[in-house]
Parts: sequence; C-alpha cells; structure tokens
Amino acid sequence: MKNLFLYGLPLLCVSLLSSFSFGQYMINGGFEQWDDDDDNDGNPDDYWNYSLEYAVEWHNLVNTCDVNHSLAPFVAGSPHSGVGFARFVAPENSGLNEYCYGKTLPLTAGNTYVVSFWVRKDFSSDRDVPVGCIISPTIPTITTGPFTSSHTPQITITPTSTQYVQASFCFTPQTSGTHYVTFGPWVAFGGSEVVGILLDDVKVDDLPQGSALPVANLSIPQNSYCEGASITVDGSSTTDETGYVWEIYRLVNSSGEQLLYTSGQQNGQAGTFDVTAQITPEVGECYRVYLKATGACQDETSVDFCIVDPDFEFIHDGEPVCEGEQVDLEVTGENSWTYSWYTGTNTNGTPFLSGVGLDAATVFPAVGNASYTVKVTTPEGCTHTETYTFTVHSQNNIAPWMNGINGSGDYTIYVNQGNTVSFTSNLYNDNNSEVMLVSQTNTIPSSFSYTLPTTSGGVMSFSWATNSSTTLGTHTFKVIANDQNSCHPETGEFTFNIIVVCDYCPICLTYNDRLPNDNPLPGETRTADCIKAGVSGPVETGTASVLFQAGNTIELGNDFTGGPGFEGIVNAGTCVSDCEWCCDDFEGFTVDLPIPNVFTPNGDGVNDYWFVADEDHPFCAFGAQGFSLFIMNQWGNIVHKAEEYGGCCSFQAPSPSNPINYSSVNWDGNNLSGVPVTENAYYFYIVTFFGCGQEVTYDGNIYLIRGGKKNAEPFPVDEESGTEEIEMSISPNPTRDIVHFNGLGDKTWSMVLIDSRGNKVLTDELDSNRQQIDVSILPPATYHVILSSGEDVFFDKLMVVK
Repeated sequence: MKNLFLYGLPLLCVSLLSSFSFGQYMINGGFEQWDDDDDNDGNPDDYWNYSLEYAVEWHNLVNTCDVNHSLAPFVAGSPHSGVGFARFVAPENSGLNEYCYGKTLPLTAGNTYVVSFWVRKDFSSDRDVPVGCIISPTIPTITTGPFTSSHTPQITITPTSTQYVQASFCFTPQTSGTHYVTFGPWVAFGGSEVVGILLDDVKVDDLPQGSALPVANLSIPQNSYCEGASITVDGSSTTDETGYVWEIYRLVNSSGEQLLYTSGQQNGQAGTFDVTAQITPEVGECYRVYLKATGACQDETSVDFCIVDPDFEFIHDGEPVCEGEQVDLEVTGENSWTYSWYTGTNTNGTPFLSGVGLDAATVFPAVGNASYTVKVTTPEGCTHTETYTFTVHSQNNIAPWMNGINGSGDYTIYVNQGNTVSFTSNLYNDNNSEVMLVSQTNTIPSSFSYTLPTTSGGVMSFSWATNSSTTLGTHTFKVIANDQNSCHPETGEFTFNIIVVCDYCPICLTYNDRLPNDNPLPGETRTADCIKAGVSGPVETGTASVLFQAGNTIELGNDFTGGPGFEGIVNAGTCVSDCEWCCDDFEGFTVDLPIPNVFTPNGDGVNDYWFVADEDHPFCAFGAQGFSLFIMNQWGNIVHKAEEYGGCCSFQAPSPSNPINYSSVNWDGNNLSGVPVTENAYYFYIVTFFGCGQEVTYDGNIYLIRGGKKNAEPFPVDEESGTEEIEMSISPNPTRDIVHFNGLGDKTWSMVLIDSRGNKVLTDELDSNRQQIDVSILPPATYHVILSSGEDVFFDKLMVVK
C-alpha cells in the first residue's frame, strides 16, 4: 500500500473495492463506487491508495481518510462481494486524527432506521481505540487539538483484533431529508503511536415491522466497595437482546473514560458479569460498567462504582510535647466513618473513645506512653489503622554538657605563636528525643576550621593555624547548645580559651632528678601553662636563686625541696606580655669552636656521637633558647633533623661537672628512620641558634667512620667558619629575582635552597655556563644555600625580598 503524507506524518490511504451498494438508504456504503478514471478508458486507474474523496458521496471531515480498491476484505467470517473499504487513523501525538462522512438518501421523520457498519483494526499490534458513529441532518464540527465535537456519537465500538465486527443501532430522525453518517476515532490525541481502523459495509435500513427492540437493564448491589471485594453486576433483566457487549472504563477527571476491558460482541443473553474477574479495581478509583444489548437495534446502560479509600492522616505539627500536657489530636476522614481510639500501637483491648464522626480526641502523652492508634470503619465495612507517636519531653530536664578539650574537662589550651592548635570535645544531652540547636561564636582573629556537633550531640572539632602576626593572648571559641525541651528548655554555653603565647615559650615543663651538684636547676623557668617539680624524682634548689613562673599552675611534689632563694609565681601574663624575659642577662651565644667534624658511631662507647660542645656552660649551654639542626648527604638530602625550643638555660653540654656523653645538639649517625647511614662525608647545618631577637648559624662537614677507630683525628678546618676555605660568593644579596654565583670555576655544582624549617624549596645544577638562578617565585624569607661538588661544600645565606 502506498503511503501519503500530511505535515510529515504518515496517513494510510483508503481504497475502493467495487461498485456495490449494501444499504437501502446509505449511498455507496460499501465504498465500491468511485470516480477515478483519469485516462477515460471506462475502467478505474489501478492505483494502490486514494483519498476518500474518490469514493462517491464520501468526504473528508478532518484531515485525509483513505479508500482502497485492490484488496477484498474478509468480513465476519464470510467473504463479501465487492472490493472496497475505507481507512482512517488516529495519530494521537500530533492531533491529526482523521474523520470522514457519507450521505444517505432522504429519510422520513418519525420512522425508525437501523444503522450498521463493520470495523476492524489494521494491525493486531495497534492499540485499542474506540470508534464513534454519528448520524445527523447536518455535518458535525470536530476539532482535534483539543478534541471537541458538536455532536455526540449514537454508538462507539472498540475493535480489538483484525477480524471485522459489526455494530448497529436504531435511529429515528426528527426531520425528513438527507442525513450524514460520520466516523472517526473517538479519543483525544496524546499517545505516541499511529492506530489504523478499517471501515466497510455501512448501511441505513428500515427497521422491519414487528421487530423486537432490546432494552438494556443493569443493576449493581452497591456503588461503594472495599479493596479486594468481589464485584458482580446483573444484566439479567435485559429484554429482547440477541447479543451483548460488556465494557469496563476507569473514570478519569481530565479525560472522562479510560477503556480497561471489552468483551467484544457476544451472542445470547447478557446475564451477570463478574467485574473483578477482568480487572483489579484500585483503592480510591471509580469505574463504569457498560452493558450494550444488541438485536434489531442496540440499547445500552451503565452503572458506576468506586473503591473506598479509608486512608486518613493525623493532624499534628510533629513538634515535641511536654509530658502530661493536654493535646487535642485530630485525624482526617469522613463524618460517616466510625473512629475507634486506642492507647498504644495496636487495636488490642477496648478503645477509650469510639463512635461515628469522632475524628478528634483529647490525650495526655507521657514519656514511655506516647502512642495512639486510630481504626476507622467505613459504612461499607472498609477499615484502616494508623498510629501516631508523640515525641515527649520530660519535666526533669538538664542542660546539655561537654567534656572539655580532648575530653579533659578543661576548656583552656595553649599554643605557641606560629603553631597549629587542634582539639575535639564531645557534646552530651540527657534526652535523646530532644533536638538540640547548636551554634557558635568566636573571637578568633584569622581563618580557622571547625565542625559543630549534630542536633543529637557528638563530636565538636576545632583547628586553627596561627602565624607570626597572630595577637598574643586569649582568643575564645564558644559553643552554645539549646536542648529545645518542650517543658522548659535549657542552654549550655561552653567557652574554649585558646591562649596564644610567645613562639618559643614552653607550654609546660617537668623537673625530676635535679640537684645543686648534679644537673642543677636553671636560675629562671617560665612557662605558659604549668611547671611540675619533684613529682617522681628529687629536685632541690640549694642556696641558689631559682624562679618558677607559670601562667596557670605550679605543682611541687613530695620530692621537691626549695631553698631560701626559691620563688614560685603563677601569673596569667607569663609568656604573653613578655616574650624576652630571659634576655636581661643575655651575653651572647657560647659554642666551643671548632665544631668536631669526625665521629665513629661503632658502639664502642667512645666518640659514638657527634655533638656541639660548650664546656664552660654545661647546664645553660650555648646561650640559646632553641635550635634547628639538619644533617644532609652529598646530594643535599636531609638524613637527620632536630628542632627544639626549651626556653632559658634548657640545654646541656658535657663537662667535668656534667658528665654526660653528648650535648643537647647531637647526631647518633642514624637516618630519619633510625637506620645507620653509610660511611661518608655529611654536612651539618645548625640553621638557627635563636634567642633574645638574635640568631647565629653554624655549618660544616662531618665525616662518619664506622671502622672501629677509637680516637679519630679531626680533619683540618677553618676554626672560624667550620668549613674549608672556598673562594665563592653570591650576589646580589638580598635579591628580588636573579642570583649570581661567583667563583664556580670549571666544576659542576649541585645547588640546594633550604628554608628556615629545613624544607628543600629549590634544586639546580650550576657550572661555568649556568651561573645564576631565578628566585622570584619564592616568598620573602631568609634561605640557606648549599653547593656541593665532590668533597667541596659551600654554605651561605640568601635573603629574598619583594
């Protein structure tokens, strides 16, 4: 079959079969008369498809229906003479449904006629679509977007297969004259597929005299049912039918009826019909059952029923209630329902309230007894049960509480300026049903991170990276937790004090085993938080003047003995208001030069450690408050590092009065992982001895020998610098970008740039062809330059400015 197209959508053409009339009053009802003879040879042109307009006295009403004249239809199980039928389609997604109409001979007003026709689906896979038929003295007006019609069909039929079925009905005209018979899909567009319908043998006949006319009668026991009920309708009182059709529709507000089932044409008497054997009605939906009685004419009637939805909801805002308070609890539903109220989560026992329309009750929820169950019963016997459980708060309420910094119960923590402080704390509440409102305020002067506990409590975390410009003193982070108790809410406020102290001030110090003639105490000890002495070992001050000053506590144990010159002071401003207190008597750094450059860590107890000496100041060594030590191999990789700050007089060195094996600044010959390094030359770099606003740097070679030599002689070095004399320099210094290296000679040098923390920030290879580097990408700071070539090593400082 050839396809014609209208606006890009396929419209299957209708064809004519032969010139034969099936009805006494219908003109060309068999679609066999047509007027397509373009070559004037007296025979129809043998085209496959033609517009319905080629069929005599048939016309398109909406869009283009078709006729076919080359296929002989198989109608109702027996062949018909003639070779014509019509076709229209329902392409619902575009609104291009097709409608057509034909003409009758003049009909007489008051006479009864039988209108009949045969229809089938084009393809078995097509969706079922109802077909409507209208006979009227005027041509109907039909639109498809949206679907409207000026006339209501006298009959609709839904073909369900590719076998032709006949439909008929009786019609009594009100006026005499020509009438129009209109056909088309009786459905609004909106689907996605194209459905084809074939139409044939349209007749309008006189009703034979004495014909019995069927009268459809249908009854249903009730119009409302419960879910799962068996539903049967009774059409036994229908009279004079020779056949019947059962149809079931879902009632849809937006589009009217939705076909769910059709029995097709059945012979005999209608009898009863089991609806639930064909469909499963759903709760809350309504349905319509049609009985179409057929005979000389057709009569139809219908009944409606609905599946009752007994669902309901409790009307309450969900907010917690105070125990013992009166609460008016309501449910949704119908006044005709019976409501039974129970205490608890089930319907066991006797309800405390029950009756028709009793959709509200006064209750007194209590802790442990806050659930109420309602069962509704509809007049149809349908039931539904719902339970509501209140969140009940106790009159005995305690404010939320926390466990302090890291669970210590203490809310104060100290941090050295430039360091990071981090801690956690847990929030608790006495009632798990309370939903806490948790917030925070703070006086932190720079960016920090935190995580508050959830509404039910849990862990709070805090982290703050201070810097060199962070203001010293107390900064606060406050957590506020309101339990939102419905009886009387309580609020807990927890202020965490973060005290920023001098960058090199000890937070806490502990002294044990310190005697006047054996490791005596320093003259002054100051800490930001605490000092402990004599708690687990003897500590004596003797006759010396000894000062303990702490910002928070001083704990003197049973083994502490203070002489007449001992003084202990607790001052909250310690390490906050004065960061240079130990500098009053500062007379410079003290280091025994040259620094040794060879040691033999072979475990024989002699020269097993490399260390910096200060024999004249064994208990207050170096005049330093802190140091940073780095040991590097010949490629500039750090194999050992140590950083320590202890405040005034916190370092020791061996001496006759202090017989220890090595000083506080030492190396045992192991790497960062504790594994012994190989015999080789290494480079030490004491980046800073710092104190009282001053610093000094020491560097040089270390020769590590493991061969068992007990008294290794030192290698000759320059006594002042600690390194072999190398004629090399860098310029400009300070610099903003380019640095020139002078005196490289014909060697290739490995260059390493290290920051004040010992981090390698830049590496390069230098020689006579490449004698400069660009440091513009580095932040302003003082860096340490190390150049090495074989055994030659050069150290210097480089200052980068902007």
